[in-house]
Amino acid sequence: MKKAIKLVLILSITILIPIVILTMIDNYYSTKSNIYIEGEVTKTISSILTEALKKPINEQLSKNKILDCKYDNNQVIKGVYINAEVANAIIIEVNQTINQLIDENVINEAISKIDIPLGSLVSKAIFSNSGPNISIKAIPISSYKSNIYTKTKSLGINNSNFEVYVNIKIDVQTLIPLKEQSINYESNVLLGSILIQGEIPYYYYYSGTGTIEALPQ
Repeated sequence: MKKAIKLVLILSITILIPIVILTMIDNYYSTKSNIYIEGEVTKTISSILTEALKKPINEQLSKNKILDCKYDNNQVIKGVYINAEVANAIIIEVNQTINQLIDENVINEAISKIDIPLGSLVSKAIFSNSGPNISIKAIPISSYKSNIYTKTKSLGINNSNFEVYVNIKIDVQTLIPLKEQSINYESNVLLGSILIQGEIPYYYYYSGTGTIEALPQ
């Protein structure tokens, strides 16, 4: 009886180990590891940018409002405008901050501290922190963009919310053994909003080229 149990255990382990290894290898080269890496890298960059941009953006917004309205004789909003001076100052601050983070290798070093537990490639629920860890390396960032954009949200009947954001895009290349991955990080930071009640007015924003462009209604 004991020999039979021992034989079953040996056979089970003999079958289970190759299955676990094959599952781990398959997930390593599949989208499962891509999703894990992208999620961890995105959280890392978001945390760095939130901390780095909070002060310079708030300082610019405390000097002047980024949004202003034009009213008719009945105090109905007929136009919403972006303060070009504030918008341009924020873009400059954002670009300078990101440049500094890149020059000082802050983002790359933070990404390089991210590890993938091999066990998580088999089962997050059971082996989330098991097995040796694989370190993620980042190729130095060479591409990023920032710009101002606006968005209108409908709020109930005949109401809308006009919002202005700074959009940040950073392209990151990550490396793990025998695998390279491109991650297109994107974040939108809300700079201001105005609640509009009644008729939707014309909206304008400063394009940064010396012209005022009308947005679709």
